[in-house]
Amino acid sequence: MIHEIVAGHDLADQQLYRIDRDAVYRNLAGIFRGGVDVDLIPEQWDQLVRVAASLKNRVCPAHVVVQRLANSSPSDRLAKALTMLGRVVKTIYILKYFNEEDLRHRVQLQLNRGEHRHSLARWIFL
Repeated sequence: MIHEIVAGHDLADQQLYRIDRDAVYRNLAGIFRGGVDVDLIPEQWDQLVRVAASLKNRVCPAHVVVQRLANSSPSDRLAKALTMLGRVVKTIYILKYFNEEDLRHRVQLQLNRGEHRHSLARWIFL
């Protein structure tokens, strides 16, 4: 079923990550490409919340945060924690997308709306 859903979407190119490196996910083992160091997330939680609050309250522009994280050294624990948290959220979302037909329907509906809007804009431009 997973291959049917993935066909025709960019999902086939997405990497999914094991949250528990020791767990064996029989039928899904082939879709996981790596693990997540979940210990970094609680360790850096206060800093992650601070970054999120700065963005939400517009204290710091998003491009400054992204630039700072992109320019950080490979040993920057906050950048690593943000990457790990992103991997967890992304993996959970994609697995929910595989499993929930209603979610796939809602996503497809939004994609269709965007495509219709672009078609209308191209038609008006001509």
